[in-house]
Amino acid sequence: VPFETVMADDLARKPASGTRYKAVFFANLDRTDPLRRKMLSHLEGKGVKCVFLSPERPLTPAQFAETAKATGAYVPAEYGLQVDMNGNFVSLHALRNGRYSFRLPRKCKVVNMKTGKAAKAGTSLELDMTAGETRWYRLLD
Repeated sequence: VPFETVMADDLARKPASGTRYKAVFFANLDRTDPLRRKMLSHLEGKGVKCVFLSPERPLTPAQFAETAKATGAYVPAEYGLQVDMNGNFVSLHALRNGRYSFRLPRKCKVVNMKTGKAAKAGTSLELDMTAGETRWYRLLD
């Protein structure tokens, strides 16, 4: 799931900057501070899902992905596949053995950069990968 790290104080000073996110995950946020309460009210009023984490309430990768999916965020694959990508390049690293359906960010042609072979164009890429395996793909319009 694409994400950014933002300081809560920066977001509290400019809460409108947080409305571009579908969800915001707060770690150990003091919800009693007036400026932060105002920020939370603004974000929630704009439909941003606010999730509060603490040592007693940690977040697993699967929970993070489920929350992102529920908000309509782009989730390229199920848990177990590490994804690093930009507009035309994808690096995939399998954290566990499995079959993955990688959801492409757009309909495009996909080329395996190691073999040079093109996969069929579409909106997803079906992959069988073993733990520790890494693949690089190029995305072409």
